Amino acid sequence: MARSNKSRGKEKSKRSRAGGSERTATSHSRGDSRDQLVHAAESRRAEVITVGWMLSVFATLIGTVTAGVVAGVARLAGDEAPPLVRMLPGLLILIASISGLVGLLLIYPTYRWRRLAPPPSVTWFAVVVCAAPLVIIAGLMLRL
Repeated sequence: MARSNKSRGKEKSKRSRAGGSERTATSHSRGDSRDQLVHAAESRRAEVITVGWMLSVFATLIGTVTAGVVAGVARLAGDEAPPLVRMLPGLLILIASISGLVGLLLIYPTYRWRRLAPPPSVTWFAVVVCAAPLVIIAGLMLRL
């Protein structure tokens, strides 16, 4: 009798474990299109290149905007601005242009290695942001 109670307890625990895993499996295997987009298995290489691309775009944006703000402050201060404040916008634009060039160069591998291409609006935003410091440098060189 004691033996049968133990075996019943084992069977019951096996059923409860199996039931829990079945519930988990069914809750994650819905046919939503959102789930399919989330689980579009990208390779590690594609994820790394996409993250690097977006980081370079973000760094370019921050560098360009910061250079514009510092240039505005230096212009408002006029001759009273310290030399570092007058030099900083040029340095920030140089750094932003290097990051922008990297961002422009990473567009091709991002499209090539990803299974699901980035949205076109994101790509065009990245192109505009990454090209902006290069255009600013070209404009400053032509003005001189």
